[in-house]
Order: sequence, then structure tokens, then C-alpha cells
Amino acid sequence: MSAGDKETEELELDRQHFIKTLASFKFYGIHLRKKIEKSRAYFKSFSTKHQDLVPEFKTKLDVIESCVNHNSCLLDTIIQNSAPDIFGGEHGSDLQALSEAASISNHQSHETKSTRMPHATRLGPFPFTTTDMDKVRSTLKQFARDWSEVGAEERAICYKPVIDEVVEIFKHVRYVSNLLAELLDSLFHDNN
Repeated sequence: MSAGDKETEELELDRQHFIKTLASFKFYGIHLRKKIEKSRAYFKSFSTKHQDLVPEFKTKLDVIESCVNHNSCLLDTIIQNSAPDIFGGEHGSDLQALSEAASISNHQSHETKSTRMPHATRLGPFPFTTTDMDKVRSTLKQFARDWSEVGAEERAICYKPVIDEVVEIFKHVRYVSNLLAELLDSLFHDNN
């Protein structure tokens, strides 16, 4: 195998990994809503007497579902802005296919009330494992921590030098300097 072939193969593997990551983000909400539905069905299988022992359960599931929906919207925004020029923009059709598959999977999950969740669940073009979804959950937790008050000091240590360098590079461009100054102010002063 020539060096060029090996590089092409590595680029294709990187592209496939990138698309699988985006797909995991895309199907995270669908996956968790299926788990929530499974929990609701299991709870409904209890006798009324037993359900009455935990009256807050339904409300807690509703709150969890609301959070899942919010996180799913955040992930969709990330996907929509996922560097359209990476891999030469070749993943545009892959993203369209993922969106269509997610729509179909979401529709099917509302139609079928199966409570059995296998270890690997096929949603759209990829089979997803619990580990894939755990990685997405971990990413969401890191986002929340990074941009909360708890992460303010680390954010300043990690991001401020990069932003300072960008400000220095673009200091002659007034609009960019003003925009970055506003960004810095919001990132490092509003949360402290």
C-alpha cells in the first residue's frame, strides 16, 4: 500500500468516525426518549397501590424528558454547525441522511411501544451501544461544567490565551476586535 493510499484510507476512517460521532449526537434524544418510555411502561405495570407510593415519579420523568429535549436541541445545533468544510464538505449528504433517519426513527419510536432495549440499538444507519450514548452524555456534562460558574477558572486558563491570541492577530480589524472584546467580557466576567 502506497503512502497516498494509506493517507486516503486514514482520512476515510476519520470521516467515518466523525459521521458516527455526529450520528450519536443526533440519536441521543431518540435513544433516551425510548428509555423514558420504557420506564413509564414499567411504572404503569405496577398496581395503583404501588404507583401511589411514589406519586412524584411521573413528574420526575416529565422533567427528565424536558431536559433530554433541551439537550437534544443543543446537540442538533452543534450538528448543524459542525464545520461544514471539514473533509471538504463531503459530509453534507451524510448529515441529510442522518436527519432523515432520525426523523424516521423518532416516528417509529412513537408508533411502537417495545420495552425491550438491546445492548446495541440500530437507529438509522448505525447501531449504537450504551457506550456511544454514555460518551454523548459525558460530552454534555463537560459542556455544562465548562460554561457554568464552576468551570469559570478553568475556562479562563484554557480559552483566554487562545482568545487573546486571536485578538492580537485581528487587532487591526476593528469589528473583530470589538466582537472579541464583547465575547471575552461575556465569557469571563458575567459568570464570575
